[in-house]
Amino acid sequence: MKAFKFLSPLLIFFFLNSSLQAQEFQSDKNCLAYHVEKTMFLFKEVTVWGTSCEVKAKVTPKAGGVVASVEFPFNSLDSTEQKRDTELQTNYFFTEKFPTISFTSSTIPFSALRDLKAGTEIEIIGAMTVMELASEVTFTLKLIEGHLVGTMNDSITRLGVKLPKVMGGGMVKVHDPLEVKFDFLVALVPGAMTALK
Repeated sequence: MKAFKFLSPLLIFFFLNSSLQAQEFQSDKNCLAYHVEKTMFLFKEVTVWGTSCEVKAKVTPKAGGVVASVEFPFNSLDSTEQKRDTELQTNYFFTEKFPTISFTSSTIPFSALRDLKAGTEIEIIGAMTVMELASEVTFTLKLIEGHLVGTMNDSITRLGVKLPKVMGGGMVKVHDPLEVKFDFLVALVPGAMTALK
């Protein structure tokens, strides 16, 4: 009985409202989302999305091209389960000490900007900083009807974050692959309209 009382809050915490099969962004804001998969009870696969629309992005001129930078407060990510979000903030990302996650690209050459404007998907390489650890990552980027739409596929541990789990992973085990998607309005990204003229 004691074990059941202990496990019940964990079941509610990690399982209820945790399965989301698609991610939609607000069309009038700059938004991003993370996507991970987890296994429950060793056999049930669950998809989790966490979204933030409190994203600051800008494009800055640089010799030969531009540099893109993005920053958002980790606490703004919403996975629709507040207890899970709080657990991640407190015990995995330590947001009182490291409140933001940021990305700064390498120089994006003018030739890539021309390709982007012509409808070609391009790749952007840069540094993502999580808890003061900068890791090189790659995003794909496409311009779609005035929106900058991108995706990154990487791993949680490579970014310096330990994998969340419950009961040693027997009850809940989050898998390492990490997907990040974003959808930014060109008009809401300072410097973007100028760069894409």
